[in-house]
This record gives sequence, structure tokens and C-alpha cells, in this order.
Amino acid sequence: MNPKTKLLLGILVIGIILISGLWIWESQTGREEISEEEAIRIASQTEEVREFLKLYPDAKVRAIFNAPLAIGAQFEWTVSYIPSEKEENLNALVTYLNVRLDNFGNIKYINPGSEIIKDEERCNHDYQCYGINYPNKVDCVNFIYAWRIQKDLDTPALFHCSESAICHSDVPCKCINNKCVFKETESQVTITTDKTEYEQGETVKITVKNNLDNSIWYLNGHSGCSDKNKSYTIYRLVNGTWKNVSPPVKCIQIIGAGLPIYKELTPSASTEFIWDQKIWSAVNGTIQAPDGEYRISVKYKESREAEELKEVYPNEFMIKEKEEVTITTDKTEYERGETVKITIRNDLDEKIILTVGCSGFFFKIQKFSENEWKRLTTSCGVCERELSDVIDLHTSKVYDWNQQTFTDIGDCNSLEQVSPGRYRVMIQYMVGEKFGGEVYSNEFTIKEKEECSIKTPKTMELKTLYNFSVIDSDYVEVHLPKKLCILSYPYGTDGYYIVQFKGPIYEEYTDQVRSLGGVIYSYIPKYAFIVKMNESVKERVQNLEVVRWVGLHQPAYKLRPYLLSEIGNLTLDIGIFDGENTTDVINKIEALEGVVIVASGNQIRVLINASRIPNIANIIGVEWIEKYVMPRLT
Repeated sequence: MNPKTKLLLGILVIGIILISGLWIWESQTGREEISEEEAIRIASQTEEVREFLKLYPDAKVRAIFNAPLAIGAQFEWTVSYIPSEKEENLNALVTYLNVRLDNFGNIKYINPGSEIIKDEERCNHDYQCYGINYPNKVDCVNFIYAWRIQKDLDTPALFHCSESAICHSDVPCKCINNKCVFKETESQVTITTDKTEYEQGETVKITVKNNLDNSIWYLNGHSGCSDKNKSYTIYRLVNGTWKNVSPPVKCIQIIGAGLPIYKELTPSASTEFIWDQKIWSAVNGTIQAPDGEYRISVKYKESREAEELKEVYPNEFMIKEKEEVTITTDKTEYERGETVKITIRNDLDEKIILTVGCSGFFFKIQKFSENEWKRLTTSCGVCERELSDVIDLHTSKVYDWNQQTFTDIGDCNSLEQVSPGRYRVMIQYMVGEKFGGEVYSNEFTIKEKEECSIKTPKTMELKTLYNFSVIDSDYVEVHLPKKLCILSYPYGTDGYYIVQFKGPIYEEYTDQVRSLGGVIYSYIPKYAFIVKMNESVKERVQNLEVVRWVGLHQPAYKLRPYLLSEIGNLTLDIGIFDGENTTDVINKIEALEGVVIVASGNQIRVLINASRIPNIANIIGVEWIEKYVMPRLT
């Protein structure tokens, strides 16, 4: 088959698919689509069109059938009304009315609204206002009326603000309180901002200048109130209306509180204010100003004795979402072992890529130590290709950190709980194949838990030593003192665990544990033994069919809780697990300022301060601790 034939066949197949898709879409709707005449008829019945035609009875009507831009989207009709004279003048003012309908006659939107069509001064934005320069005056009207006036008069000069810029003409008209108003630039009080577009969080600088020949006195807050030395009011455009979003004024209960404070501004002088982009929300209180359109006003009077206050507004300005990558944590303080939720937000216009080694986290963890931030190991292994994760533009992803980092970069099983302290999260991201940047989160603190909660089977009698709460029909949470609780053993260390079987224990069950490398010690009611093993053996024991639960043999289980209330020096009997090095245990107790009175086999008697009991319980080789009571003859 030659290339030309292939091309013709390809075009034929695509055509069949498109026609079939349109036929299926039409058959599924089950509704009759409207014609061009029907679209115009429906539009003509709206209030907006009737009002527009009163102004422009000879307006031309066009109905355009818009094909969908995406699969699954609907066809639409746009019915436009345009003054007939505009057909011969492509540079004429933009005067129009558009009615958009879906393919079944439902009106989707009308632009502009009836309030602008009915009122020549009504507006929502500066660029909708036009200044008409008569011989002895300047009038300001909206774009709907500007064309009519230009047509009726002998071509008056027209001035307006473009949609993307500030007014730079000599006679600008501005939209103030939804009304097109002429704003002189000379011989008046003016207020301006240093920019017309800001990123969220960026400082807004406001300048008030007195162009009058006399001094003015501007309102600078109220005595004894939270707005003292704040001379401005903040407005945000909400649903076409300027809404005051300044934080509410709070005053202290003193004589004179609430009295206005006025400051003099002499002729030709100016003063500056700073706005930190904080506004008031009825729901959340003081918040960062969201993206949107804003303006600021200042009130003043033209003499010290005057009672009338005048209000001046600056150019409108926009606050836009900051185009950056940010990291935040859900809290600023965590207990040891608590999950840290990390949100990475990409407000760039491109997706970003995070990478990690063979395993680990897509973020870095830093701890503040010895007066500097030190990076901890959050990835492991060496491999040919790194793992990566993508965050699309203007989206967020939440990652969980279990407060663990690697102690050995070459060993992906070397995760350990971090110690208490100050931490922060850091990422290095790529944009395409280029390095995008390095970002840090807020700081947060990890603190020791006041207590730790250990999930334990209900059938374990150990639960009765301490307070506990029921989780479900099978498990409870035992609440242990934080000094007598561990979350894991140090990496590579054998530890002692409680292994509970599913029912009465048979020798073949314990043989299975021994065959995997576990060393079995004392029985614990109910259906459980203390077993010494490493992490690898523990994982295999957990998977045995006969095993119900495996948990750490907590330091709290080595003693009776009443010992924690003892004070001063006391004598203790301490049991040591078989196979442990008694000398090592004695050395650790002596390091706690304990005095060994007697040592016999796997048992020692020591004199020590009661405050050291938790330290003794945390020695891995210690099996039990009891208070020594001297025998008495009866």
C-alpha cells in the first residue's frame, strides 16, 4: 500500500470515528437541540437584551455555534448584540452584549449584567469606565453608554484605563464604589500603591500626597484602640461589590479611648503606610489576604476644625497566589513517635519532581544541633535509577513521616526513631531536567511523650498493672509511664518480646519459635512467653500460623507500679535474664550510683536511689525488679 493510500484511509477512519461519536452523543442526550433562530429567540426574551435594545435598537445580532473544546463537553450558542455602526469601525469602543446558551437552550451566562446596562455610571472595574472630554467638563460613563455618546456627539475625546494597566491618561475615570468617577490627578489629595500586582504575603506600600494649597488632617486611628497609627481601610471586591475587610477595631477601657486621632499633612507633602496583607475573616479571624482585587482608602478633612470627612481611594491592585513551592507541617509540636504530616504545595506554572534513592522519603529531615542545622539520613541503598515523585502545577501532596531516619545509608532496614529536639523539612526539586530550588518548612518540635499507649490483647493479664482503655473486642491500649516505655530496640540489637499464641500452648508451638532462632523465657498469662530475638526473627515469628500477637517486653512490665512512688534510697532485688552478661548489668547499675550488696547467679541486690528505678528497668538484660524486704522471725 503506497503512502498516499494510507493517508486517505487514515482520514476516512478518523472521519467515521468523529461522526459516530457525534451520533452517540446526540442519541444519549435524548433532548432536542435548538436551532440558530431558537437561540436568538431565547436570548431576546432576557431582561438584559431588552434593555440593551432600548439603547441600540438597530444593533446587529449574531449567533455563533461553538464546537466543544474537549471530549464530553457540550456545543454552545453565543448570541451577540453589537451596535451596527461598529461594523465599519473596527477600532471603535468595545460595546457589546453576549448571551451564551448551551445546545438545549439553557442560558449559561450574560455579559454585561443588567445593572451596567441600566445605569451609565455603573461599573465593576476601572477598565469599564470611559472619560468623555467636553469643552468645559469631563463626564465618566461605562463602556455600554460610551459608544452611544460618541455616535451622538461630534467625536468627543475618549479616555479609559486598559484592562492590563493603570490609567496613564490626563483625565482618567476610575471605578469607585461601583461608579465611574472622574479622578483629577492635580489639585487634590491622592493615594497610590507602589505596584498594581502583588504576590501573597508581599508588603504593600501606600503613599498619600497632599496636592492642595492648604494642609489636610488625615485620620490616623483612634486613641486607645487597635487601629492607632493605622490610617487606611482595606476593601476587597466580592461578587462585584467592594467589601470592607479591615480587622475590627478593639479599644481598651480607659478615659478617651475611641477618640479619633488626626495628623497634619502640609501642602505638597506626602506620607507612607505599610499594609502586611492581613485581613479579617468572620470565620477564621485575622488571615492572609487571599488572591483577588483590592483597594485601600484614607479619610481626611481639609481643616482642623472641619467635621466633614472626605475619603480618597488609590488605584485598584491585584493580589495573586505566590508562585512558589512551599512546605508546611500539620502541627508545630509533636510527641515522640507521632506521625508528622507534611504538605508540599507547588504554586509554580510547571510540575516539579522530587527524587529519592532506592528507598526512603521524598523529603529531607534536618535537626538543629550544636547551633546549626544538621541533615539526617532519609534515603538508603545504591541503585542505577532513583525513585521519583511528581507534584503537578498548582496542586499539593501530603506525605507522612514516622519520625524515623536511617542509621546506615547502605542498609534500608536501619530505621530508628529520632530523638526529641527541633526539626524542619527540606526538599530539593527539579523542573524538567533543571534544578528548581531548595525549600524549607516551618520549624517543629518533637517532645518526649508524657505516656505511651501500647496496643495489647485483652487476654494479656499484664494490662491490669496500669491504666488501659478498650480499643475493640480484642485489644486494649495500656497507658505506660513514658520513662518505662520503648518503641523499638536499637538497630542490630537482640531484644525481649512477648509472643502470645492463639490458644493453649503445645510444645510443637514453642519448637517452631525456637527453630526460627527465638530463645524462650518466662511464661506470661495468658498463652504467652517472653522470647529473645532480633528484628528479623521477630518478623518471621509474627507470621507463624499459631501466633496471635508479638509485642515489646516493656520496661514497665519488669516492676510493680508502686515502686515508682518510692523516694530516697532503698534496696532492690534485680533478676537478670539467663544468657546475659551479669558483669555488664552490674557496671550499668554502678554507673547509676548504685551499690551492689550481693551478686548470686542471675540475681543481684543493690542499694540505690528510687529515682533510678526507671533507668534500671530500661537495661535490656534486666528481667524483673522487686523491693527487698528483710526477713523477720515469727
